[in-house]
Amino acid sequence: RWSVRVGFATRSAAISDGAGSVYGPCAKAAAGVRLAARLVDAPPEQLTTTAFVQEAGAVAARLREQGREVLVEVISGDELRERGYGGLYGVGKAATEPPALCVLSHVPDGASKKVCLVGKGIVYDTGGLALKPKEGMCGMKADMGGAAGLLGAFEAAVSIGTGGT
Repeated sequence: RWSVRVGFATRSAAISDGAGSVYGPCAKAAAGVRLAARLVDAPPEQLTTTAFVQEAGAVAARLREQGREVLVEVISGDELRERGYGGLYGVGKAATEPPALCVLSHVPDGASKKVCLVGKGIVYDTGGLALKPKEGMCGMKADMGGAAGLLGAFEAAVSIGTGGT
């Protein structure tokens, strides 16, 4: 695994890693982008539905270490069908690992607005296989890019703070 460090420099200030500086939010946003890129780049045999849910749990754990309250709800396998998520269940039921819906929630103190972000996280989409040319199948692992981007954005936004909204 590669490790990437983001640092900042200005003409009037020394290089800073962003901790406690005005560049802190930039470093946190960059970390969210790197998380999303790492997930999209991961091969589908490694980034399974179970691994993706574990990544979401790791995001929640890192945010809790920062003192943020983050709730995680995972609905997986047959429970998806039972709770009315038949589409998700149907797409993933034949996979070696169960399909899952993962919901991360953060409600800051004094919040006055509600915001909902949704990202599709199909880790390898073979739907319509007979309609897709073989050359197009390699890119199907990126079908979860929406959820990867959302997960990185969620971690960045909650870590930076939302200004009470």
